[in-house]
Amino acid sequence: MDMCYVWSSITILYCMIIPLNAQWETLNSGIRGRLNSLDFINSRTGWLAGTMGTILMTEDGGLTWDELYVEQDWHFQGIDFIDQVTGWATGWDSNYEYNLILKTLDGGESWTVQRKVKNVHFFAPQVLEDSVVIAGSSTMILKSETGGSEWIDISPSGTNLYLSSVTFLDRDKGIASGSVEENSTWRGIIFKTYDGGKTWKKKTIPEFSGLSNLQMINDSEGYFIATGDTGGTFLYQTKDTCNTWSVISTGEYFFDNYFILHTGNLYAAVYDTLYHQHLLKSGDSGETWENIISLHNWRVSKMYLNDLDQGILLYQMLGWEGWGESSTQLIMTNLFETGQWMTRKFSYTFEDAYFDDLDNGLVFGGYFIFHGPTGGDIFTTADGGITWSLNHSFPAYVYTSSFPAKSVGYILLRDWRTYIYKTTDGGSTWTLAHHFNPDSIGFEITINDIAFRSEEIGYGVGRFWSQDSAGACIMETSDGGRHWDFLWTLLDKGEIYYELSALHLVDKTIWAVGPRGFLVKISPPDSFRIIEPKTDLPLNDVFFSDAQHGWIAGGYWSNEDARPILLKTTDGGNTWNIDKNVPYLVNEIFFRDNRQGWVVGSDSTGQGIILATGDGGESWSIQADHLPGSLHGVHFIGDTGWAVGSEGIVLKTDNGGSSWIDGHSEIVYPRAFQLHQNYPNPFNSNTVISWQLAVGDQVDLTVYNVLGEKVATLVSKRLQPGNHRYLFEGSTLASGIYYYELTAGEFKAVRKMILLR
Repeated sequence: MDMCYVWSSITILYCMIIPLNAQWETLNSGIRGRLNSLDFINSRTGWLAGTMGTILMTEDGGLTWDELYVEQDWHFQGIDFIDQVTGWATGWDSNYEYNLILKTLDGGESWTVQRKVKNVHFFAPQVLEDSVVIAGSSTMILKSETGGSEWIDISPSGTNLYLSSVTFLDRDKGIASGSVEENSTWRGIIFKTYDGGKTWKKKTIPEFSGLSNLQMINDSEGYFIATGDTGGTFLYQTKDTCNTWSVISTGEYFFDNYFILHTGNLYAAVYDTLYHQHLLKSGDSGETWENIISLHNWRVSKMYLNDLDQGILLYQMLGWEGWGESSTQLIMTNLFETGQWMTRKFSYTFEDAYFDDLDNGLVFGGYFIFHGPTGGDIFTTADGGITWSLNHSFPAYVYTSSFPAKSVGYILLRDWRTYIYKTTDGGSTWTLAHHFNPDSIGFEITINDIAFRSEEIGYGVGRFWSQDSAGACIMETSDGGRHWDFLWTLLDKGEIYYELSALHLVDKTIWAVGPRGFLVKISPPDSFRIIEPKTDLPLNDVFFSDAQHGWIAGGYWSNEDARPILLKTTDGGNTWNIDKNVPYLVNEIFFRDNRQGWVVGSDSTGQGIILATGDGGESWSIQADHLPGSLHGVHFIGDTGWAVGSEGIVLKTDNGGSSWIDGHSEIVYPRAFQLHQNYPNPFNSNTVISWQLAVGDQVDLTVYNVLGEKVATLVSKRLQPGNHRYLFEGSTLASGIYYYELTAGEFKAVRKMILLR
């Protein structure tokens, strides 16, 4: 059975942001936390918020995203902005002890706590106007009519209630939906209020086990998702404020979530019986549907669209919830000029990269959780990494690749089994060549690495099992991966088991390495040699630039111990020397000759590292360090190279990365210093001043009148690189023209603003 799923075409365009003075371009640097909420105030300005204090803002419809550096490590759950500067949020404190209601007056850069409550998990807040805010949860509804200074509990009375959504049409009329347990059975429930929550009218709906995601277009028309007694989730429409409703069908699909653009115009994220996700669009209130995108490892968790068919989709891996703060996720933007969905920013675990030439290449990886979900994807590019297409999703982790000829390649996929897929068109299409377990020769086999000498002849290394034996193995195929046979095996000895983790082909020789310093050399025609270990550490990668010069990387990091190792030979493996000048865990080695090479990996804190050598490893220089995640793969064509790793890191160099200077950068820098025009301008009392820093420095932001007299010092402290905002309060100043000046190191800029009363 061919288990390769073909996605609809999705184009990914990276924001080319360059670390200062560096020749490794950061094409993508990941997302710090798990994104939970999306809100737009118009077609261009919007925010994404999530855990670990993550706030992303766009002012160009999602083409670029700025990370706002919130000082507190809050975990944002929901956001609602009423204009470019004023917004509300719900979330948790850093210890998940209190649920918080927060407010910002500077576009999300800083927040103040308006209310904190224990044992309550609020939905996204609803702001009816600046002074009226509703914060609903599964068990409580709070309301403020004083801009957050005072709160009243307007929760409906009852027991065994579970609310899933709360929406107010104005300050008096509101609707809440959810479920109630009656006689050990869950039933759908709707509450209505017409006096601002003082009293609620209850309606139980026995044909549903629960209602959620209630969205109202106007006072009477709206939609909600309901779960039937027999399972499945369906979308319903009401035209009389939930007194009656009618079902909206998509055929074989079930509803996950949806977005109402306006009356009759709907977008829906749905799934089929295999839990494959699809994005559908209807222009006639759900009578007919058009499929926009089909994805299989991903779900649309949040969406926003507008009348220009522009939009933002937040995708997250299926089954990933609950597996940590960070998440595998894509932010996708639709450009109405091209009609293509483009991923502008994402978090992902990349395992390796391969390029046919300077333009055409691919990156791949995925996620694997022990006793949990597994999936992998391939991203392809035709312009050297500037734009990417994500059009293949697999039900297993994409582990490694081997390309013996231009456009002809193989990938190794892993879950609890092993799969080999093949492409003959550079990665545009993939077909299943072979899957192990059970294998045709009667053994259980796990393959950890593959390498092909030609389009037909290839090798794999790993471990095998049978009823009466087990051990390390090297497998061989001579028909393009369709059939595999043992080339070499080594049986376990007592409690010592053998396994091979990686291999490399040089001329007609096979080199393979594994745990406990295990090193094997196979030379033609039938020379099999186990080389005595130089170390008892696990060996993870091996690379030979020619028959004489080779390198092996291995070791491990742990909380108690750091034991990386890098070995080198100059005599074809007869002797090996330990390089004591590389105190990093190396994940992959790449040499283009016996002198110039690169290694990528991580330091003891898990931050990514790139090292380069020009003398065959006698000495190494740091080209990039303190990257937000470990690097797993590196590939070069001449001086052009790509490095990829966890957190979605993708780096590129056009000159071998030789002039990295700022080696202790921990973030992705803007291109330059810049002071933006304040907004709004002219303004009455309040305005936001924003700027960006290319490096961290002492920053002074000062306001002057037309006479050059200082009237206020707004900021005077050291700030980190990135984008910053300050809400300027001018209520004590007279109407007129003022100037604000920003200095940061040698950078200085002045702009004019006008205060009108």
